[in-house]
Amino acid sequence: MKSPNLRRGLAIMAGLFLFHPPALAAFSNPNSLLLGERAAGMGGAFTALSGDPAALPYYNPGGLVFDAAPGVSASASAYVRSNTQIGEQDQKLESPERINRGFFRSVPISSSALTNWRDLVFAMSIIVPDHEQFSGVLRSDSQVNATLSQTDESIWVGASAARELSSPFGEGSRQSVGVSLYYTARSLHRTATDRSGTGASTVITLEEKYLVANSVVGILGWQLEQGSWRWGVSLRPPSLPYSGEATYSRSRTVASTDTTTRIAESRVSARDRVPSRLAVGLGWQHPNGREVFSVDLQFQDEVDYRDMDQSSGAERTYFRRMTNIAFGYENKLDAKWTFRLGAYTNRSTHEGPSDQPIERTGDQVDQLGWSANLRYATSPNTFTTFGGFYSGGRGTSVQRIGDALITVPKSQHQYVMLVSSGFRF
Repeated sequence: MKSPNLRRGLAIMAGLFLFHPPALAAFSNPNSLLLGERAAGMGGAFTALSGDPAALPYYNPGGLVFDAAPGVSASASAYVRSNTQIGEQDQKLESPERINRGFFRSVPISSSALTNWRDLVFAMSIIVPDHEQFSGVLRSDSQVNATLSQTDESIWVGASAARELSSPFGEGSRQSVGVSLYYTARSLHRTATDRSGTGASTVITLEEKYLVANSVVGILGWQLEQGSWRWGVSLRPPSLPYSGEATYSRSRTVASTDTTTRIAESRVSARDRVPSRLAVGLGWQHPNGREVFSVDLQFQDEVDYRDMDQSSGAERTYFRRMTNIAFGYENKLDAKWTFRLGAYTNRSTHEGPSDQPIERTGDQVDQLGWSANLRYATSPNTFTTFGGFYSGGRGTSVQRIGDALITVPKSQHQYVMLVSSGFRF
């Protein structure tokens, strides 16, 4: 490949991101779950790096070429402990104290298998890039008792292929391109109850929504290694909707008149698409190979949509155009032990709701995060990793409280323990 062709290819990738049709998604905070084990330890700053087959198909499939050991497989499981409060704010020091309360939920965030065939590298992977769960009281006093139970998560299953290209940047440099294709499934289940007033003035509202939607997502990647430097570009173009269906019901009972108003809608057409994202990464490896530094910039596009067709339960989701940044560091302490550290932003894709909302909108909670893990090579062909990551912040949410939709404060803190293993045949 000649240098003008490379520049032209990068320009096309950037153009696709800037001028594509709108893309939609469930991701409220795109970096709530970090994938893989090396990538997770380095804060997700992985667009320009390799060496993590469980993460590369998502962050940059082009990097699979530089991890092309036949038969590599890896898996990473997260044990998620969420501390989310809606309707009231926690004290600044309360959330860390509550880390030892409740339970951790196991989420198999990523797994993959890698193999070679002629000049191509292939990978199969399953990832869970998006998960949020809340169950609790929104408000409880003499006049109002409102509760919410909600789970919103996605799973992606797909395949990747990568190939090394001739490099126009001189002897010792290597470049590659890759592509991933995922079939995705999003599941949203929400039950909200609200009891307001007392005696004859009591009003009881029960609302339930269940949505399942599928789409196809592609990811294009390019990487370049030149001496100690690493460059990477990854583009996630518009997703293609495949199918979607939702059920929505709401009942409102007024005690004074003993009347109940009901809405019941089933098999309503629904949709879900994943936000377009352009990621640019830079990495540097010390000549002795022991230390690695990396930085990523992630750009996400703007979109505005409704998740259901002609339904009382349809909700408007507005994704703002925004940028996240991640930093990563790795140190190979010796032949067996490797330490990673990362820091990243996890800004909300949603704008803050209005003071007087007329419908539900996405929660707006801008977050910061950090990560760390330790990898131990149990043999030349096997390893195990233990560590974790945290992200948290404060913002606002729209909820039904007191027989009305109102904007309330929301705080969200997520503590994740990470356990990973991998081996080569």
